[in-house]
Amino acid sequence: MTVKLDYVEAMQRGGGRPAHRAPHSPSPWRWLCRLRLLPAALMVLGVVWPMACSRQPAASADDDFETRIEHLTDSLMTRPARTDSLLAAFQQELTDSAHWWQAQVFRATARLFRGDTTGALNDYHRVARWTEAHPTAARTAGVLHNHLGVYHLLGGRTAEATTEFEQSYHLLNRPPKSAALLATAINLSDLYMQQGRLPEATALMGQSLVLCDSLGLQRHRAGIEIVLGQIYMDLQDFGRADYFFSRARTHLQPHNRQDHYILLAAEGNCSFFRGRYEEALRKFSEALPYAATAPGSLWSVVIHANLGEVYLTLGRLDEARRELNLCRAAVDSGVPLSELQHFYVKSLTTALELEESGDTSYAYSLTPIDLGGTATSLRYYMLHYDRLRSYAARHHHYERAYHFEQLAHRYGDSLRSLSARHRTAQLARDYRRDTTILRQQVDLAAYRSRVARQNFIIVICLLAFFGVCIVGLVGWYFYSRHQQCRHREQVDRMNELRMSIVRNRMSPHYVFNVLGTFLPKVQRFPEIDVPLELLLDVLRGNLLFSGKMAVPLGEEVALVRKFMQLYNLCHGCHPQVDWQVDDEARAYAVYIPAMALQLTVENALKHAFPRPGEGDTITVCIAMHHDDLHMTITDNGKGYDPGAGSTTPRDTGTGLRLLTRTLDIFNRYNDRKAAFSIHNMPAPLHGTRVSFVIPSGYRYETAAGGDKMSLSVEPK
Repeated sequence: MTVKLDYVEAMQRGGGRPAHRAPHSPSPWRWLCRLRLLPAALMVLGVVWPMACSRQPAASADDDFETRIEHLTDSLMTRPARTDSLLAAFQQELTDSAHWWQAQVFRATARLFRGDTTGALNDYHRVARWTEAHPTAARTAGVLHNHLGVYHLLGGRTAEATTEFEQSYHLLNRPPKSAALLATAINLSDLYMQQGRLPEATALMGQSLVLCDSLGLQRHRAGIEIVLGQIYMDLQDFGRADYFFSRARTHLQPHNRQDHYILLAAEGNCSFFRGRYEEALRKFSEALPYAATAPGSLWSVVIHANLGEVYLTLGRLDEARRELNLCRAAVDSGVPLSELQHFYVKSLTTALELEESGDTSYAYSLTPIDLGGTATSLRYYMLHYDRLRSYAARHHHYERAYHFEQLAHRYGDSLRSLSARHRTAQLARDYRRDTTILRQQVDLAAYRSRVARQNFIIVICLLAFFGVCIVGLVGWYFYSRHQQCRHREQVDRMNELRMSIVRNRMSPHYVFNVLGTFLPKVQRFPEIDVPLELLLDVLRGNLLFSGKMAVPLGEEVALVRKFMQLYNLCHGCHPQVDWQVDDEARAYAVYIPAMALQLTVENALKHAFPRPGEGDTITVCIAMHHDDLHMTITDNGKGYDPGAGSTTPRDTGTGLRLLTRTLDIFNRYNDRKAAFSIHNMPAPLHGTRVSFVIPSGYRYETAAGGDKMSLSVEPK
């Protein structure tokens, strides 16, 4: 509820011991300022997600409304006219219809506290019609029923108030829970306590404490703990009552005069019931200034009646007369009292008259009113007859004293029986709660066991996964080693083929031995010395290059030039070789596949010109384009016919196939591939063109550990 129950509780509780809790009214939407809507994401964006701590625009609007309405309704009872005007101004700023009608509920209650019952009822009915037309506005309807419960309590209609509070509780007790539910639970539990339904009141108060913690509304803990203390006080469990009163004192808000008053009055009642009259007198005296802040309210009637009873018990009749006169004056000013409260005030007044004048005619005829067997009414009746018994015994009216003692004992026994029943119900509720907790613990243990098994399975799966990964890595390692060995075998086979080609053409060692024997003898013949020197250089180059994967471009060009000089000396000056090597290619340390240029030129000499003649030309063009090496060997011979001739190592195609396989092997270990092509010249031209493209950064290396060279763009 959002309305304080200052009047409400005291009216139902009676003058002597009615100083019950009236917690500071909570605002029905306070919970929204702490609610964080989690956009489904965190969980689940990372959870995700900063939006887990963000608010939706609607939540911000509710948050602002919550704060404003709380500030405006803090003075709802003490200054209802001013609060009504502030609420009217606040309504002008609202754009949300639900907020506007909730503010209207508070305005209706402000009118109720101003005495305008008709205007309050009209406003309540307007809001009720709006909520009926908007079934989704459950919170507004719940707040309305809570305020209507207060309205009925102020009119003494306890049954109707109970119905309204229960309806409000039903509407608000659904997710997401709010401070409005907390207020309704407090009001309903207080009403249950007044009706003697202490176990139900205790259960609601326990739920209110949990709700207080979950919503972060610690400012309301004091009021809840005061009510719990009063419940245990009615059950005559004063130890538990003291515990809750001490807890409430630690949670009191300094500015909340209402809770200060109720706590002091409750502690005074508890001390009085235990026979600690001086302590009770001190507590009631401390509460008196707080009651003075609400003149004309039930607070004054309650506190003066309590003080009068303590003075009467202590035999201080003058002080008792003063306090009871002040109590009667407050009642005569129009403060409404219930029948039980009227009986209690009359009981104190007649007891004082007995002590002062001894007039027993009315005192002995004052009988209890049948208002139900609540703890409060039973205690009032027991105290009433105990006072009459004490007076009759002092004045030797033993027959009446015995009669009053029997009545006091009967009501005392009823009170003790009621307390015992309530304690039994409380124990049963505690047992059910403990059983529920035990069952939850068993379920939790079973859940933990399942989680442990799941964790074990997960660990086994992870170990199996890592085992498979390790086996896979080992397998990959041995497979890689196998591939490297295979590649090494391919390279060795390729080198063997290279050597085979050289050996099939001539036996270099034999030639070297022969030439080494005869060269000194022919040096005196210049026409023989030059060819022999060229032959030795060509043989030496072929022998050296055949064991390498790649050679510098300059060395390959120099070897081919010597080969052509030797060829021209033996076969004449045809065909001619036209060398076109640009300066950029000469300036860089460029590597090419070993014997690539020689094999291509030699292949052209052997197959392009069966009968060399004048005009036969081989053009060798070497240039750098965008850091890539381009080599082109072009002849104007008969053209390329791969299907003609035999397939012996000395015939067409063997060297070119070897060169193609070599480049394929190197391309496996390079992102940018080398290109090799051979095709006939388009008509009307004739001849063959062989092209090489070696990309920048091309590496002549393999996993088996071959030559580690690359096409470099660094100048020499």
